[in-house]
Amino acid sequence: MNTNPLRAWRDRQNPKISQEKLAEMVGVKAMTVSRWERGGHLPNKKHWPEIEKATGIAPSELVKHVKTSEAAE
Repeated sequence: MNTNPLRAWRDRQNPKISQEKLAEMVGVKAMTVSRWERGGHLPNKKHWPEIEKATGIAPSELVKHVKTSEAAE
């Protein structure tokens, strides 16, 4: 299974960062982060800089994950 990069990042943090906390860091609602992590929903491009600043995850990794998930279906 291809793990979502946002979920993997949250899980690596010590202490683990909640979806709510990541949402606050990026400026979205927790439900939005949940949708991103479940796959199939790519973050809006306007959020890419905030995501990269907060997590260090490049937008290309987010796109790659969604495309890989879609190909697996």
